[in-house]
Amino acid sequence: TGTLIGKKDKIEKEQLRGKVVPQSDLYSLGATMYTLLTGKQPLAIKQCSPQAANSKVSASLDSLVQELTNFDEQLRPGSAKAVKARLIEIAGPESSKILLSKSTNFGGVNADNT
Repeated sequence: TGTLIGKKDKIEKEQLRGKVVPQSDLYSLGATMYTLLTGKQPLAIKQCSPQAANSKVSASLDSLVQELTNFDEQLRPGSAKAVKARLIEIAGPESSKILLSKSTNFGGVNADNT
C-alpha cells in the first residue's frame, strides 16, 4: 500500500512487499545486466539467464546474473563488493585496471560502496 518507484521488470519481490534489503538493489543490477547483455527486457520477478537469449554470454557471467536475479534474496550475492570481485574474476586480472577501479565514481557514489 505504498509508492513504488522503478520499472516493474527491475523490481524484486521484497520491494513489492515493502521489505527492501541490500540484496534488493543487487536484483535490479542483475536485471539491468540482463538487458545490457541481451538487448531485451527481463520478465518481471523472474530469474534471468542471459545465455538463453544470447549464446555469446559466458557461463560464468550467466551464472552471476542468475544469482543476482534469484527469487530468494538470501541466495543472491552478499554485497556489491562481492559482485565487483566476481566481475573482475570473470573478466580476468587485467580488467581490474579498468573495471570499477577504486577511483570510479557514479554520480558521487564510489564503486566500493556497498
